Amino acid sequence: MNRSLLVFAISAGLTLAVSSSASAGLLLFSSGPPDGVAAEPPSYTNCTVCHSGAEVNSGSGSLSIQNVPAEYVPGQVYSLTVEIDDPAAMRWGFEITAVDEAGTGIGSFTITDTTNTQFSSQAGREYVKQTGTGSFAGSAGPQSWSFDWTAPAAGSGTVFFYAAGNAANDNSNSSGDMIYSAATSSAESGAAHADLTLVLQPHEPLAPRGGNLTVPARIRNHSNSTQDIVLVSRVRLSNGSLFPPNGFLLNPIPLSIAPGDQGEAVMVHPIAPTTPLITATYEGLIGIAPATLIDMDTFTVSVTP
Repeated sequence: MNRSLLVFAISAGLTLAVSSSASAGLLLFSSGPPDGVAAEPPSYTNCTVCHSGAEVNSGSGSLSIQNVPAEYVPGQVYSLTVEIDDPAAMRWGFEITAVDEAGTGIGSFTITDTTNTQFSSQAGREYVKQTGTGSFAGSAGPQSWSFDWTAPAAGSGTVFFYAAGNAANDNSNSSGDMIYSAATSSAESGAAHADLTLVLQPHEPLAPRGGNLTVPARIRNHSNSTQDIVLVSRVRLSNGSLFPPNGFLLNPIPLSIAPGDQGEAVMVHPIAPTTPLITATYEGLIGIAPATLIDMDTFTVSVTP
């Protein structure tokens, strides 16, 4: 995760190519997933490390992080909810974490429902996830889990929430399950911040030739007015040059986001079989055309054979 302000010009772009690679499988974790699978940076690892079936967010369901304030008051306690739904699922799981701009865990989670949720921590990050009972085996959706989050002290800046969820078919193995991801942000009340925050959450930052790089972009409006913006993306190569040299990977995507609300767009980049095997920085940018940048987010992407 890397953010900065700059000036950019909007123009039609070219198309890049990168796609998901298979992840190493793990055992099922109906009593709670391992730490680090909340689809958070830098790896954006999610429940597909354990469950197979389809690409992330490709099902007919959804995952949402609810009640996150557009602006948080330092030290205040907020009751948050993660909700998941899928018409074909009969067992459920999730994991959520909160990090600052540097990727360090921020704020603190408190379990308010010990029957259905549990707490864990690793490498400076806190996680909330379901328990065995909280997987709601044999139950149709939607299903949800609630817990408290205490906002950090003043001066902590914008907080980024990442979550992944599993809508499972309850067939006692890891096949046929649908995985979903979600992300949002909360700016610090009383501190200087941009009106909007961009959060990129790629399905996977490793991409073999001949597939697609799929990058959901979540944009949170922290202001009291509707914001009309455009979303674009590009790649910065290891030598600092940009691809494409002029313009962006896709045509600008217009978005209108109501006060305190969140807008979403999914950028899909087909990767040609001849794409060089490179590691580069993917940059997403939001702003007002033609020359005002509001926010940007980045992640490292690698093209693989």
